[in-house]
Amino acid sequence: MTAVVVTAAVVLLAGIMVAVRVRRRWVVVKVRGESMQPALQNGDAVLVRRCSADKVAVGDIVVVEAPGRDRRWTTPPLGSRTGDRAWLVKRVAAVVPPHALVVLGDNRATSGQDSLVFGPLPAERLLGVVVVRRPPPRS
Repeated sequence: MTAVVVTAAVVLLAGIMVAVRVRRRWVVVKVRGESMQPALQNGDAVLVRRCSADKVAVGDIVVVEAPGRDRRWTTPPLGSRTGDRAWLVKRVAAVVPPHALVVLGDNRATSGQDSLVFGPLPAERLLGVVVVRRPPPRS
């Protein structure tokens, strides 16, 4: 009986560790607006692989933290906490040294918040790269 309890506890602990690791590596973000049409639509959910800027290439679709109205951030650089932040989904137009990204919306007519407005983004404001798109459910 004791061996069964120990085995169950080990399996449960391993499951919790895997879940925590997956959560730190992968994030789901909802697309808001039309700035990435036709590649992404308003309401799409995207699976984002968290990574550093050195893993990003020109042409990748990324999720970055939006600056405030004054084009500055009031939150510390990204760590494990991602809540309470405004996200932008944009395409990488250039990787600018040292450690900055130029991001633009695919739909230039509706992309009001991108590097043409606020300049290159510090790499520490990168959440990650979009790897999967899931359209919103049909009503």
